Amino acid sequence: MNYVVEGLLATYSPYYTPSKVRTCFLENIKDLEHVLPRIRPTLFSSILRFYERLWASLIKIFDGKLKDDLMTSIASVSINKTAD
Repeated sequence: MNYVVEGLLATYSPYYTPSKVRTCFLENIKDLEHVLPRIRPTLFSSILRFYERLWASLIKIFDGKLKDDLMTSIASVSINKTAD
């Protein structure tokens, strides 16, 4: 599945953006922590499974009282981005 996403991004991204696009691919997810600060992406895309695992990790970390705060923060950022 990720090969389909890679192909679509690499092929069609340049046609739908008003500026130069640099497409980067990560081969090992464990390198993400070290690569993101160096690349500093403005757009981040991945297959759905990545986001499912990320969300599950966040729920474990922020379980309980902080879980509600996390949900409120995500909702407010999402609403503010939509309003802009």
